[in-house]
Amino acid sequence: MLTHVDPIEVLFQATRTRKPIEGLVAALERVESRPVWAVRLANPVLEIRAICPVEWSGVHEKDMPALVGTKQVFLPKELDREAGVVVLSRSEYVEQAKETLKATIKQGDVLPATVIAVLPRREDSPARLVVEVAGVPVEIPRKLASRSLSLPLDRQYRPGQVIAVKVLDPENLTFSVKDAYPDPWQAYSFTRGQIISGTVIQIVQGIVFIEPDVAPGIAGISPYPVRGEVRRGDRVQCIVATFDRERKKLHLRLRRVM
Repeated sequence: MLTHVDPIEVLFQATRTRKPIEGLVAALERVESRPVWAVRLANPVLEIRAICPVEWSGVHEKDMPALVGTKQVFLPKELDREAGVVVLSRSEYVEQAKETLKATIKQGDVLPATVIAVLPRREDSPARLVVEVAGVPVEIPRKLASRSLSLPLDRQYRPGQVIAVKVLDPENLTFSVKDAYPDPWQAYSFTRGQIISGTVIQIVQGIVFIEPDVAPGIAGISPYPVRGEVRRGDRVQCIVATFDRERKKLHLRLRRVM
């Protein structure tokens, strides 16, 4: 004999026991002038609308749009049957999960992580990469996340991509993508006369800094061309003049802007 299960009662019990539930951040809306995520639960209850207000999102209000379209885990905080609304908290789940993760990792561990999103740069914060490590979402600042000197984070990583991260500080859950991979100065080699392509990173006092396409993370240098102009972000073709792995020096000569 089949027993009917009341989905609202299941949700009520999850709220009472603080059982984590998964949901898709389907939209960013405003309720009474404050931003909230509209969440589609993994096991949706048609009569109940799930929301996560900004104060329980675990991110700054300006970062909320970046997580629309991603799957997140929440703790149900309050179920109002009459209003047909369940209030969720991502921040409380994250803090709870972080404590569990801290107990299972140590400094120097290299772990798989899944990219969730890239949070854009704010006035008070650099761009950050949000990844999931053992089911726990963590933020990695650009200086530890970027393996390229010329590409922004959103061109290096895509949601769902699996990458490696290295544990730098287990207590503070500090991770690095860059340190999880070999030093590019040791991983790549160049020969005199080799023709390579790259991207101009910056120009300082007549010196052009170029990141080779074959070796992300390395900055070669070239004198500013006598003729013509070159700007930051330009795609260029160069000739290798000298390469010194130990001193981390790559000298180039600009051939042309591509």
